[in-house]
Amino acid sequence: MENKTRNETSWGYRESIIVGVTLFLLGVVLQIVLGNSLELRLEWPFNMISFVIHIVFCTMSFVLFKSSKLIRWITRVPASMVAIVMVLLLTMLIGTVPQIPENEPSFVTLLGLNKITQTWYFLLLVFFFSTALLMVSIKRISLGIRSNLGFLANHLGLYIALNAGIFGSSDLIRYTMELKEGKISWVANDENNKAVVMPIAVVLEDFVMEEFAPKLALINQKGELIKEKGKNLILVKKGVKAQLENNYEVEVVDYIPDAVRFESMYRSVNQEGATPAVYVKVVNKSSGFKSEGWLASGSFLYDQQSLNLDQHQYLVLTKPEPKKFSSKIKVFTVDKEEYSAVVEVNKPFEVMGWKMYQLSYDDRFGKYSTTSTIELVKDPWLPVVYTGVFMMIAGAIYLFFIGNVKSKKND
Repeated sequence: MENKTRNETSWGYRESIIVGVTLFLLGVVLQIVLGNSLELRLEWPFNMISFVIHIVFCTMSFVLFKSSKLIRWITRVPASMVAIVMVLLLTMLIGTVPQIPENEPSFVTLLGLNKITQTWYFLLLVFFFSTALLMVSIKRISLGIRSNLGFLANHLGLYIALNAGIFGSSDLIRYTMELKEGKISWVANDENNKAVVMPIAVVLEDFVMEEFAPKLALINQKGELIKEKGKNLILVKKGVKAQLENNYEVEVVDYIPDAVRFESMYRSVNQEGATPAVYVKVVNKSSGFKSEGWLASGSFLYDQQSLNLDQHQYLVLTKPEPKKFSSKIKVFTVDKEEYSAVVEVNKPFEVMGWKMYQLSYDDRFGKYSTTSTIELVKDPWLPVVYTGVFMMIAGAIYLFFIGNVKSKKND
């Protein structure tokens, strides 16, 4: 009797750790051998087929072999805990190592550390975690759905959200479309800059940008910022007084957000290409230096205006940084529908399953740009991911308010 009990419970944390580490090492070997030549992408309908096969395989395995040591192990806590920890460690690694493409061969690219979600070891460990999650859920279903409702909603929701996000990532479409004011555009470009005819056409009516005030800065002859003591880059405001590097004290006497130079001074105007300008007074009590004059950021029409402090230092007005920019657009669909919208960086407009985001603009012209680039994104698996998330939330609420005493007895 003792030998039978020992055999039934012999697969615990030690064996689970061995399985997890073995899968990781196997994935590393596959990544080194095949990672650079094989792209792990499953597109529709193969991703859905793989999803269904996994569910059917796990269900049949439990039904046919539920009394086997392997099935008993995968449906117990040790396997689940080790799988969770392994995936969590990879997630922490994703947040630590920059996930950006690198073309030059290196240790990082060899192991795929710059694209962990596309590596063999990530795939194997997520498969381990996903299988444990599904097998535990199937076991609870066999014990009674009603008595395990909260547990099932929570765990199956996580399974659906996780796998839909992974399997559906290959079906995610990202295009960019360059818009010019007053011109209709219906052709976008994919990641390889290949032209794609879209089922929607877009007209840019206006590009709008809000800017921060420019800053005063001290630079050297090479145009490099002088920052020995950190007393540089002072935000401009009329009447402000500040101390810059090397004991230079600056006072902003006048500030004009949009100005044009007339002879020796700047005046406020409302025209394209106008530049921010300030009139400043500069004093250096250590050296007795005094000077005053106009500074201008410059634009695509006008040069930057600086103030020479000595042979090695110049006072300049930096170009204003963008605070917020958006595009006012008009959208036409193949169904002859027409929409007016404003798209921003984090505020998309959605039509026909496509989300349109503000991406960039012609930075040579800044707020006077007549060109805007938007990103079009379509993710057909997103509703499935949301379904899984809502199931998790519903399960958590159920367990919190109602509880699931009977399910605990079945652990």
